[in-house]
Amino acid sequence: MRTPQRAPFYVIELDIFFVSGIQSISTVGHVAVEVGDTVHIPCKYEDKYKNNVKYLCRGSTWSSCTDEIKTNQRNSAKYSISDDKNLRIVTFTIKNLRFDDSNDYWCTIEKSGTDDGERFRVSVTKKGESKLYVDSQWITGHFDRVNIYCKYRGSGSKQWCRVGGDCVSRSGQIDGALVTTDTNVSGVFAVTMTGLTAQNIGWYWCSSGDLQMPVFLHLTEKPTTTKSLVFSCPLKMNYLSSVPFKIIVIWSGLFRIVAVSWMRRKHLPKGQMPNICTL
Repeated sequence: MRTPQRAPFYVIELDIFFVSGIQSISTVGHVAVEVGDTVHIPCKYEDKYKNNVKYLCRGSTWSSCTDEIKTNQRNSAKYSISDDKNLRIVTFTIKNLRFDDSNDYWCTIEKSGTDDGERFRVSVTKKGESKLYVDSQWITGHFDRVNIYCKYRGSGSKQWCRVGGDCVSRSGQIDGALVTTDTNVSGVFAVTMTGLTAQNIGWYWCSSGDLQMPVFLHLTEKPTTTKSLVFSCPLKMNYLSSVPFKIIVIWSGLFRIVAVSWMRRKHLPKGQMPNICTL
């Protein structure tokens, strides 16, 4: 059941922003996306609602908005929905944005009595006119360090925030990870996070003025590097040029096998390599 619980958007614009810990749903307030692009909007909800149906509603007032997609429905060509019950975040995706997609939308949870919803605004701009954007809303980094670059046009205060959590303007911590930011490069709000754990995986957003852009942070272990064994002999080039390539490959493989066997037999110190040219 949906009933109006908030003042209309044109009466009090502060309604588009969330206050963490007070409302049952937290999301961004306003995103600007270029025409033809796709945008992903995360909405964080309380644990008690993880098994409830979530849906996206379009329209400036909650009482008269139109349901576009629900978690108990199939995705469409225009809208899709994903509910991560572990992170307690439902993500709405709006694809191939047109100018007439500019509107107010609601992240909504079905519950007994009155449904609960939180509003956000989508503004569709011409190509090259979005005032806050990222190259990709999906960022993959390592647990030791990850860098995020948010591109902006114009002025306005900058922040890096966890959806439904803490925010950092210059430096601070979010869920145990150290966060530093800078705008040393014109038009780039750079965010660096270090000392991350699995707890830091999830949705964040960068902001510039009244705009936000959501970013999902995925973390992996930094790959370890291994050194390859390289064998070479000072053979004369005129000799090599007279030997067919296949024979050179076979010769190289045989010498590697002989070298390993010789090392085991002679018990060479760790790290010391034999001169395979004299074996």
